[in-house]
Amino acid sequence: MRPDDPRARLSLVPEREARDPAREPLVVDVLAVPTDDAMATPYVVADPPAHCISRTDIAAWRKADERARRASRIADYSANPRLCRIVAIGTKVSGQERAVSHLARTVADERIALDEWWHRVEAADGHVVTWHGSWDLHTILLRSIKLRVPITLAPHWVAGWFLRQSCSAHFDVHAALTRWDSPRADEELANWAAFLGLATEKAADSSDIYSMVQRGEWDALGACSRQAVATTDEIYRRIRDYFVPVVGGPGD
Repeated sequence: MRPDDPRARLSLVPEREARDPAREPLVVDVLAVPTDDAMATPYVVADPPAHCISRTDIAAWRKADERARRASRIADYSANPRLCRIVAIGTKVSGQERAVSHLARTVADERIALDEWWHRVEAADGHVVTWHGSWDLHTILLRSIKLRVPITLAPHWVAGWFLRQSCSAHFDVHAALTRWDSPRADEELANWAAFLGLATEKAADSSDIYSMVQRGEWDALGACSRQAVATTDEIYRRIRDYFVPVVGGPGD
């Protein structure tokens, strides 16, 4: 929906949230890594704990501390749109096609991937499905603003993606399963897929993704993105009717 579309004047959330069975949403997953500038900050040598006395112990502790801090920085920076860049956007129309992954080896590629994303989500009337996707959509939005990528949806509709306890414009599968609770390590996509009897592999973490990019393993990165999208869609289709009923269902 473009900003000048007459539908842009409609209220953000319908009086009764309902799902049109003829309109399938776009499932999306985003992978991001820290920018080179963000990671260029040198390691600040820290004082070891008191039990490290010998030079060997001190050197070993500092090496481990540097690795731990680097992993922490990768995780933190990958989640910050100001300090990261998108390297893959996985998408699929729910239930209708195989997942595809739009890879972004450079910032120029990131612009192209984002532009393609906005056209795909416009074709889905702005309806999206994610796994814990307020971050995905927030990153897409802010990186698009930063890179001056045209946003094809009305501002009020984009704002509707970030409403809590609403599945109308944005169905966050993780949030629905956990009652919009804070994320925990044991509430990952692979855990819920296993609970529902779906075959999947543990998702790559931020350090894994960063390492893939550094090594140029773009095929593996694309596979991770497509797997996350496909698994998210499978779970969504198992639970959706209990959170956003079909138009014409009980109570209408």
